[in-house]
Amino acid sequence: SRDMAALHKLSDIYEGRMRFLQQLFQEYPTVKISITDFSLTGDSASAIVSIAKLINKNGEVVPPGEKWKQSKLLIRKEGNEWGKIIW
Repeated sequence: SRDMAALHKLSDIYEGRMRFLQQLFQEYPTVKISITDFSLTGDSASAIVSIAKLINKNGEVVPPGEKWKQSKLLIRKEGNEWGKIIW
């Protein structure tokens, strides 16, 4: 839903990555992602989020850059509850 406030609330995300996501959402009305390599242990979970497809404002498919097309996510338990997503 591109809700940056909700993303910030759920995530421990550094400012540079937030700016990147804002720019990505502005430039590409369609961003399709995939989640792979999901792993769950007793006190943590991790996954790889990959940008699978970008479509710009002109309707053109644009390949994501190699440097930023994947991000590893990590979530740790804090007591009996899951903490924020770290990425």
